[in-house]
Amino acid sequence: MDTNGGGSIHPFTSAESLVGGSTIYEGNRSDFLQLSVGPGESETTWEDLKTTVQGEGDDVVSLCRFVHITDFQLADVKSPSRFEYVNRYSKDKRFSGLIPGYRPQEFLIYAMVCELVKTINSLPPSELSGREVDLVLTTGDLIDNAQNNEVGWVVSLLSGGTADVSSGSNQPEFVSSSSFGDSEYWHPDGGFDVYKEHFGFPVVEGMLTAAMRPIVSEGLKVPWLGCNGNHEILSQGVGEVSSALQEITQGGSKSMDIGGGELPLDLYSYFVDDPAGFFSSGLQRSVSFDPKRRHITTSDLVRIYMEAPGSPPGHGFTQWNIEEDVAYFSYDLGDQMRVVTLDTAVSGGEAEGAIDRSQFLWLEEQLKSASSRYFVDGRLTVNPFGHDRYVVITSHHPLKRMVNSFRDPQRQEVDRGEISDLLHRYPNVILWLSGHTHVNEVSRSVSPYDRRYGFYEVTTVSIMDWPCQFRVVEILERPDALEVHLEMGNVDVPAFTNEVDSTTDLASWHRCVAYNVARLLPKNFVGTRRDRNVKLVLEKRH
Repeated sequence: MDTNGGGSIHPFTSAESLVGGSTIYEGNRSDFLQLSVGPGESETTWEDLKTTVQGEGDDVVSLCRFVHITDFQLADVKSPSRFEYVNRYSKDKRFSGLIPGYRPQEFLIYAMVCELVKTINSLPPSELSGREVDLVLTTGDLIDNAQNNEVGWVVSLLSGGTADVSSGSNQPEFVSSSSFGDSEYWHPDGGFDVYKEHFGFPVVEGMLTAAMRPIVSEGLKVPWLGCNGNHEILSQGVGEVSSALQEITQGGSKSMDIGGGELPLDLYSYFVDDPAGFFSSGLQRSVSFDPKRRHITTSDLVRIYMEAPGSPPGHGFTQWNIEEDVAYFSYDLGDQMRVVTLDTAVSGGEAEGAIDRSQFLWLEEQLKSASSRYFVDGRLTVNPFGHDRYVVITSHHPLKRMVNSFRDPQRQEVDRGEISDLLHRYPNVILWLSGHTHVNEVSRSVSPYDRRYGFYEVTTVSIMDWPCQFRVVEILERPDALEVHLEMGNVDVPAFTNEVDSTTDLASWHRCVAYNVARLLPKNFVGTRRDRNVKLVLEKRH
């Protein structure tokens, strides 16, 4: 597919933002709007973790600059083991933990990620320091359904190569096609559906065919690190994978609706425990089988990233991960920064996160070796074996979502309060980056041992859902303070287009459709001004 296209917007929202524009298609409940370019959004300052007056002199050193991307939820839209149909039960509380199972823009995500890569490669140097991007940090849910082919497509897009995103056959065997005959889904190829009728979604000739063509990505020109998420290892990010589920996913029969008769009161737990049973009930439709849809384990994910092209080798994972069968690691950026990536996904099921005791003890080792002093029994104690580095934690789940209730006694999951206390014992921890919620959010966590210390928690929106943005993070050191600058970035494709000739066009459509979907939902994905373009000021730690 052609990956070129005309039109451009500024990659930083400090210069230009995207806002709803004029109505282009009318529905009987709401209209479909195009996106337009709006004014930029200035930086907001947080000084909650700085107790002294900060100087603004020119004596400033940039310690690192990286891009945070998360939650592509890049899906094999033809997979037999997707429950798109749960959306039709959005008013039934029994389905609440499983929704959304379908997004109208989901078949356009491949082009969106391709254009995201191009945008990151073209980012200008920092206006604060002149520094180029050092690293791209991913925080999980880059895929949707724990499938081998989905991970392969992500690797091709991030490291460079061809992603052949049409599984099974070349036929449009997925719910977005009018040939499936279900009006609950948007059919851009024509015919009646509720999205056109109620919300003004358009007919776009050729879109489905264009979206399913192989995509050639130039790959990231800077190093990128991997991360495990619940959608990497669980069916639909929720259900435990079994041999029976493997047969369904690789097979030739797709569930189109939940089975009739008496349904369990807790459908969420039912799916967590037995997704194969969930998919085996109800109306079925024949589709093309594909062995490449094989479900993966955490070990598989690590091996795939270890073998992926690009830098650094292994994308954070090393032979140690293979030998220990774990998916967490630390990565030192020069001699002043350490990135510690946690594995918060729970293979036993459920969307929320947790870490076990072994990972907790490993985390403490990583923090201790990056600290010349830390709190012991409430007192700051010298550690002669530590080399001071500022520490950035990354994980799929934010701390508040480390509440997985499907506990495995053998794993000995650690309570989130214990995790928070551990991090506060080490003042060099300054930042925790995560995804999972698909919402921009910034919050502070003040140390109970010394209010001069603590860290900021930063959650970034998804690429799948509106506003489909990434976040650029730069950490600066001044003589009397640390500054963490957060800036939201737009994928550099036109605000709106009528064409579907290139990945640029398709990515533009992805964002526009995602915006119109978000207008129908009560959820505030974008957050407040204090969650987007922000300067976080902290006390120096060493």
